[in-house]
Amino acid sequence: MTVSTSTGREQTVGQIWLDAYQLAGLYEVTQSLRTADKQRAARFSERIVDSLAMYNVTARQRTFADVTLTSGTYRYSMASTVLDVIGDGQYIKAGTADLTKASGETAVIQKDIETWQRVSAKNATGTPSIYFANRVATTVAVWYWPIPTEAGTVRHMVQRHLADMNDETATLDLENHWLEYVVYKLAHRLAEANSVPGTKIDRLATEAATLLQAARAFSNQHVDNCFYYDHRVA
Repeated sequence: MTVSTSTGREQTVGQIWLDAYQLAGLYEVTQSLRTADKQRAARFSERIVDSLAMYNVTARQRTFADVTLTSGTYRYSMASTVLDVIGDGQYIKAGTADLTKASGETAVIQKDIETWQRVSAKNATGTPSIYFANRVATTVAVWYWPIPTEAGTVRHMVQRHLADMNDETATLDLENHWLEYVVYKLAHRLAEANSVPGTKIDRLATEAATLLQAARAFSNQHVDNCFYYDHRVA
């Protein structure tokens, strides 16, 4: 037996579209996608991938973003690719040579808008200790308190938008274990849009739901769990 020397081969977006059309029973194996069908598949697959942000579990969407502070400025817009800011930030003092391994970092605690509203001395200055993520604007913004007094840096965990699904030569901007779900979910949408028999649509929907649950579970960050048993002693 000869084992392949390659692993983790990724399919292109165009291959995903074709597989989905074939699963839905809309294309034969020997057919190539028409331009109009590619455009429809791109629209549907884009919405499918964008909807995954609701589950907040895809590991590839999570990354770090540094905000360089300016003395006297407390509002900062994140990049347009940032969907949300997650958890607490870490303040790194000005002049730190390597932001990836600072000798000392201070937590900047995430708060909600109600907590921000209740801050009485909003003109206080110093090292930021709290922030809230303002999601009302077109791009997410972070508001710090107290107002920064030096050009330090705050490193945030962020959730970014996934790459678009309109380039058939590109690959899926997700881990490979999401591939089967995207194919089946797209096949389900295409089947519905083309009035495929209901039994076929139901089978595709059921398989897509099963694959979504499995992919979500695998995408969660895994850490060791410890269970403690305690009891009262008279």
